[in-house]
Amino acid sequence: MLSGEPSDSLSALEIQLANALAVAGIKIKRHPHFKPHITLFYDIQRIPKSAIKPITWQARRFALIHSHLGQSRYETLATWPLNT
Repeated sequence: MLSGEPSDSLSALEIQLANALAVAGIKIKRHPHFKPHITLFYDIQRIPKSAIKPITWQARRFALIHSHLGQSRYETLATWPLNT
């Protein structure tokens, strides 16, 4: 798993989401240093690190996903468009 530095707009989205969840009575554990990341692979064996060209994309929607822990199963609960 690799991560980068969040943009100002992504940091603002993370804060807004956390605040909305708190207002809704949903307790979450927030990490004090939010870092965006994407997990590309899960396995018992580790893959050696190697240099690659930077990967970029523009997010056009946001999804609320229920992760069924330990089952490698994910359920999309809702999606929202992002104003990009």
